[in-house]
Amino acid sequence: MIEVDDCSEFPIKAVDCLTKALVEQKPVIIQWVFMDSAEHFVFFRKPGHCAFTPLEVDSDSLSTNETELTHQLSKEGNFEIPLLLTSLRLHICGHFKADILDLLKVSFDVNQEIKGSHLIDYAARDDDSLLLWVLLLVDCDLAHQNEEGRT
Repeated sequence: MIEVDDCSEFPIKAVDCLTKALVEQKPVIIQWVFMDSAEHFVFFRKPGHCAFTPLEVDSDSLSTNETELTHQLSKEGNFEIPLLLTSLRLHICGHFKADILDLLKVSFDVNQEIKGSHLIDYAARDDDSLLLWVLLLVDCDLAHQNEEGRT
């Protein structure tokens, strides 16, 4: 989490500097918060990639409905940070606390399923180590069995 006073420009130059300093093999999420506004940006980088992908948390680009989210999750290789944030905004498998779009203030319902799978199942299916780490940090129960007896 990086908090800044000045929100005069998109922080891409600063993120580019961080790109050079951080090891490419490690997945990284950066939340950029402007202290004088409610604006948040999220930058994420998957392992083996050198560039960060910017994502405006307050943006309408994350707006979708539950049917669209379910359809997107059904496509293999498609579960990434934007879909995780979308599910949180829709209060599916968790929510932002007090409706503040802050990644450090998230409450996950790790046992809720979407089409018979948990969020961690989608992350594992798509081999997304970044999301696996995020979900493991919030105590996903890997031994939990669903109604069909699958873990």
